[in-house]
Amino acid sequence: DDPGTEMDSNETIKQAVMAGLGVAFISGHTVAWEVEAGRLAMLDVAGLPIRRQWFSVIRTDRALTPSMLAFEQFLAERGAGFLPPFGKLDGLDNPSFALPGAPPS
Repeated sequence: DDPGTEMDSNETIKQAVMAGLGVAFISGHTVAWEVEAGRLAMLDVAGLPIRRQWFSVIRTDRALTPSMLAFEQFLAERGAGFLPPFGKLDGLDNPSFALPGAPPS
């Protein structure tokens, strides 16, 4: 009763799906180019997309360097808009993907 295969590399996952080895559960941001190019297609799956929150953390026992301060300022000013929303991926709002040519349900 093997539920599937686990892979450590996003690129390996994408190549396996494009080779016809199955379907994958992967971040939409990781495959945006392949979806837009028509090499991968999205499936409409109940309960998706899963949204994540990202956090910036620092050590409290050390002073921030100028580059750390610049990065912190960059995140505060432009971090929220850095990644495109899923809705811009092929007009759908879903981060799960299927074999090329599979019609969205």
